Amino acid sequence: HIKKIVKVSSHLNNYHYLCVHQSYNQHHYDMADLEKLFQWYLDNQSELVDKYNGKYLVIKDNQVVDTYDDENTAYFEASDKYGLGNFILQLCTPGKDAYTIEMYTPRFAFA
Repeated sequence: HIKKIVKVSSHLNNYHYLCVHQSYNQHHYDMADLEKLFQWYLDNQSELVDKYNGKYLVIKDNQVVDTYDDENTAYFEASDKYGLGNFILQLCTPGKDAYTIEMYTPRFAFA
């Protein structure tokens, strides 16, 4: 379940979004803290890719605290270990494809 999608940065027409998952229980998330963790990933992406390319990173307190090969395992183990809202989960790859969604809409002509 997605609780909230937040625009964290934009460059030209590309927007970067951070998705926060919600379990069945209600949780309070400090979005500013999660956005800071995502910005830390962006600021350190080159170095992280050199070390962790293709891994799912659990980022907490501006550091990589765990790495996984599988997104589901990463999500559930990190949720149990750190609690939802206390970390971000990021696929570590070069470029922006792992954190950018580009959506296109067709143009319609009405006569």
